[in-house]
Amino acid sequence: MQRASKMSKYRGKTRLTRAQRKKRETSSNVENGDATPSAQATSKMQERRYDAPTKGRVSIVLRALSEPDLLTPVEVDCLVRVVFWKAINDDDIAEPAATFCARVITAELDGVFISRLLWTCRDWLKQHDVPLRRSAARVLWEPQPQQDAGNQLTAFVSFMATLLSSLPGKGTAASVGSCHTGHIFCIAALLCDACKLVMRSPEMDHHTKVECLRRALTTTGEAAERGAPTRMAALVACLRDAFLSSDVPEDDRLTLLELIELRASGWKLSREQQLSYASLDDAVGDECDDVQNLSPLPWRIAE
Repeated sequence: MQRASKMSKYRGKTRLTRAQRKKRETSSNVENGDATPSAQATSKMQERRYDAPTKGRVSIVLRALSEPDLLTPVEVDCLVRVVFWKAINDDDIAEPAATFCARVITAELDGVFISRLLWTCRDWLKQHDVPLRRSAARVLWEPQPQQDAGNQLTAFVSFMATLLSSLPGKGTAASVGSCHTGHIFCIAALLCDACKLVMRSPEMDHHTKVECLRRALTTTGEAAERGAPTRMAALVACLRDAFLSSDVPEDDRLTLLELIELRASGWKLSREQQLSYASLDDAVGDECDDVQNLSPLPWRIAE
């Protein structure tokens, strides 16, 4: 009877494997300060393991530029997430990150990197569109949007525009590396949709919105329309509605008109058109200065 009770107690305990017992003995020795040479070697191995992620990211970047097809799916996913996250959270990194992605896309053949990158971009833009749709119906007790939401959106536009312009051929139908016409359409469509979200965003003023679109469309407008003509037509209609709105300041409306005429002229303004818009821009600036000079003196001092 006594032997049976001992057996039942023994069965209730979890038996440790040889590796688990060795690990427990090593950790206890290190804590007590009497670590053996084997315990010291184990701790050094753990330190190297902690340093591995940083070194691994560097090696992944170098391998992505030289032999991207040899990266594992896990490494590609990690690389895409890190590069994209840094791009949308820093305007200064958006363009270099897009240039890096274009080099990887040109070098790879299996298309794993570009497919994962475009999926990440589509998912982020879809998630970012949700608060914008509800912004018009936001009630007073709802929290205000994040301060950097508008900056992330402008960085995304800069990233997509640079990615499209950095690809060899700038969005032509010819396949380059792993990039084909389907990918070009996706990049151009994402750029146009992001520009529309910029115009609808409540986190930015009109000048920031217009300048963001001006930088993107003057460099990649032609490639975006070639890749996704229907999406570009919808974007131009959005620009036209903003131009007709009385809420937009005069100088920003002039920039919108210039973008509309740029597209109507085949994305290349003539010399006469450029001089005309330059003179109009100077006239609007002088008019704004005159309005400020006519304001009361205390108001000008406060400015």
